[in-house]
Parts: sequence; C-alpha cells; structure tokens
Amino acid sequence: MSTTLTSVRTVAVSVALLLGAAGCSSTSDSDTSTSAVSTAGASNSSSAASSTSASGSTSSSSASGSSSASESSSSSASAKPPKLPKMPSAGEERLEGGAAYAAYVFDVVNFAWTEPEAGAIASLKRGDCEFCDKLEDHAGVLSASQRRFESDPFTLDKPIALKAKNTFKVLGKANKVDIVDKDDKTVSTQAASGVAFTLTVKWSGKRWMLDSLTQG
Repeated sequence: MSTTLTSVRTVAVSVALLLGAAGCSSTSDSDTSTSAVSTAGASNSSSAASSTSASGSTSSSSASGSSSASESSSSSASAKPPKLPKMPSAGEERLEGGAAYAAYVFDVVNFAWTEPEAGAIASLKRGDCEFCDKLEDHAGVLSASQRRFESDPFTLDKPIALKAKNTFKVLGKANKVDIVDKDDKTVSTQAASGVAFTLTVKWSGKRWMLDSLTQG
C-alpha cells in the first residue's frame, strides 16, 4: 500500500512542478488509494448457477457462461492500440504549415497524457528541448503508474505567429481534470488556470519538427 500511495503522490507532485510556472496547480485526494476490484460476487453467482438441480437451468447457465466468455474474447480482440493524432496536411515549408504543426504539438501532449503514451511527445522534437523532455517525462510517469488524465489537460487557442521565423505564441488554459488510476478512481486533480507557451518549429526537409518549447 505504501508503494501505491507514493506513486499517487509522485504523479500529483510532478504535475504541480511541471505546470507551476504557468500558474497551474494540482490537488491530491488524500482519502483516495488504489484498490483491486472484487469479483467475489460474480464468482458466487456463477457457482450458484452451476449447482442448480434442474438440468435445463444448468444447461442454460453453461450456455450463458460460454457466450459471456466468447463476448469477452471478441471484445479483447477488437481492442485497438492508441493512435497518435493525425499529422496536419499542411506539410510544406510555409507559415501555415508551421502554425498547423504548432497546434499539433499540443494535440499530441493531450493524447500522451490521456492515454497515456510514453514516447509520443519525444517524437515531435529535434535536438535539445528541456521543457519538451519534462512533458515527455510526465507521460512516462503516468504510464508507469497506470494513471491518466480523464480528459484533455489543455485547451489552447490558435497559434499566433511572432516576428521570429516559425515562432508562435499559444495561449489557453489548463483544464480542471481528474487524474485517475487503472480502476478509474480519482487520485488527484489538476486545477484550472491560464497558460501560455512559446514554441519554434523547423522544416526538416521532409516534415516539421519542434525546435524549442518554453512556458510564457
């Protein structure tokens, strides 16, 4: 149990440290802890059905169990792995393409924190980008602790082109969002607040890449 609570606090603290400079905060639910979902009720019900004396009831119970297992297997088979948001079509080296990619960066951040999906944010950048690494590290923390943002952590406006080439200001807000565990139980909450980011993108010859990203 101490390991689980430590993991919960790690997620809450990392969000607070990451977004604190932009005026965001994260609140932990101190009464919340991870617990396994009990299946005793389902097992008892199944046992009772199996011990039914009437042969017709027993047959029906067996058929129902077989059908349920089949449906469960079918559901697992149809589950699809998460997919990154679609890359913007404006791919060529134009201002519109850079702006579209700047917006796409935050689509990927939202995706990486809600799935969660480690590695998605890292795939955006070229070279060193300290704040990009922090965003990626947090996706890794969420994934390792089996936690996720229940909905998009950020809602952002259209990127505003600045004087510097392919540099954009993005304004918006960090949404009030619950962070939940693998059983969809709330372990902490990101507080709502305004945010601002400045980013520079660069055309690599084949695709846009994130060159730098800072808060403010």
